[in-house]
Amino acid sequence: MNKVLISGLWYSGSSAVCDLLRQHSKVQMMPDNTTEGLPEFHAYSLGWVDEIIKAIDTSPQKKLDTLKENLIRSTVINSFSNTDMLPEIFQEQIKYIGVDLLQKTSYLFDVNNKSKNKSELFSDHFRNYIDSISKIHNNKEKTHLVFDQAIANYSDKETWQKLFTKSKLIIVERNILDQIADCQKHSTFFWIVKGFTSAKDFVIDQEKQRKQLYEKYKGDKNVFFLRFEDLIKNYQDTKLKILNFLDLDANNLTLEGKHLDPSKSLKNIGKYKDFLTEAEIDSARSALVDCQYCYDLEESKVSSEMDRLKMMRSLLKKQ
Repeated sequence: MNKVLISGLWYSGSSAVCDLLRQHSKVQMMPDNTTEGLPEFHAYSLGWVDEIIKAIDTSPQKKLDTLKENLIRSTVINSFSNTDMLPEIFQEQIKYIGVDLLQKTSYLFDVNNKSKNKSELFSDHFRNYIDSISKIHNNKEKTHLVFDQAIANYSDKETWQKLFTKSKLIIVERNILDQIADCQKHSTFFWIVKGFTSAKDFVIDQEKQRKQLYEKYKGDKNVFFLRFEDLIKNYQDTKLKILNFLDLDANNLTLEGKHLDPSKSLKNIGKYKDFLTEAEIDSARSALVDCQYCYDLEESKVSSEMDRLKMMRSLLKKQ
């Protein structure tokens, strides 16, 4: 099955892409298509898998113990966010596969074990783990399997491409001011943004992270950069670009409008005006002058009712 990995920095809008894709008859979300608040995949991005592969051959026992503990947390205890919202049968299967991974790899975390190429052995087992959870549904009508937030911005490119076989990556980006606003709205503002001395410093940090992503994946035909604003404001064109990138037929978007309604998502563009102070906006924009990757789309006020009607008519024509 083709694997689709969705990623993005803080509150960039990756959920909107997931909502678009789960409306397609050939797409299976991981772990299921129906759970409200689609669970994010923790077992890779929080499992320190990259670090394990780099460190397992040479690290002291204390570090190996820490890496193993984190792996247990993110494969057996909490492979996905909102795990308790999943159907019980999925919870049991995911946990069983995680326990199996640990049983097969525990010996590799023993510094006294002198096996050669532990990193390769662990990689093989973890790739099998990914393949095993990918087969939970075993629905032959589905051709694509979507993992949300499986890849972090720091994830090693060569490593994840080996572990997620037959995969493509979509990286979602968004107006940096709206990102800051959603950090504030979702009560994570104080430990994401306020860790910096100003909104300006936060923008500078995000610019560095976006630059790293662009430089890492420049020219990679299996990576697609997407602006959230394009998906919402240029829905039809952007939708087709996403589906073409994934080799999915637009005619099989049989549930279009059920999970993603672009007209309703318009409120998420320019929302910073309702959340940020003028001082915060000015601080952020003072950094944007020198930014190549972070952006602020100055939104003109939309004639809400007219634009909403146009978009709904367009959606109805496609159904």
